[in-house]
Amino acid sequence: MADGHDPVFFADCAARSFFDQVANKWAVMILTILSERPSRFNEMKRRMEGVTHKALTQALRRLERNGLLSRRVLATSPVAVEYSITPPRADAASSLPGSL
Repeated sequence: MADGHDPVFFADCAARSFFDQVANKWAVMILTILSERPSRFNEMKRRMEGVTHKALTQALRRLERNGLLSRRVLATSPVAVEYSITPPRADAASSLPGSL
């Protein structure tokens, strides 16, 4: 801090990386829903008025790829998929608006 720069604004800052991943409306809504309990795709789609199948799929894939949530295939007929927040991220998601 002697040079007057706040480390939160550095390009390699962990906080910046996190915000880059969740800085869209669908990701914030997904994390808010999943902070309550694990959910299936169609349950989330019903709760997120206006989201398209494609937009929800892309947001879920991005969050999974970045390690913020996990995807579990359920052995049901038909096959179902359940999403949940990865354990290290559960505490961070509980501070999102609407999850208080």
